[in-house]
Amino acid sequence: MVLAVIADAGIEELNMTLLAPLPLERRTRIEPIGREQRLALGAIDWATYQTISKALTGQHVRLTYDCGRLEFMTISSKHGRLSRLIAQLVVAIADEMGIPRAQFGDMTCDNEEAMRGLEPDECFYLENEPRVRGQDEIDLTVDPPPDLAVEIEISPAP
Repeated sequence: MVLAVIADAGIEELNMTLLAPLPLERRTRIEPIGREQRLALGAIDWATYQTISKALTGQHVRLTYDCGRLEFMTISSKHGRLSRLIAQLVVAIADEMGIPRAQFGDMTCDNEEAMRGLEPDECFYLENEPRVRGQDEIDLTVDPPPDLAVEIEISPAP
């Protein structure tokens, strides 16, 4: 399967190797939710996920990878607004309670051993803040994962 990714420099083609043949309806799914859209692909290996993740760095697309299932999600203005609001609430509570914090926004959290990767909307170090204090970059192979990850889910009204 070939996926075309629009990057600043143009269109880059990524060859995607399927691990096992799956019926088309189990491989691809597009779900419009308000102004957000999701596309889910099945049977994607870790190397392909990593290649796509690097190609989309800086774009307004979120990726979630779970044991071969890769989901792309666009971010709406409502999503961004709610994310910032919850982050401000966490900051206000931490400040009021005198809890040191390190905020790393929407960093990518990958765990190859668990075959999972996600990009939370906001993430914070609270208990482990001393372990990452002063760092600009987090390396989850040596640093602890964030203590708190905020993920906004906007679902259609029932």
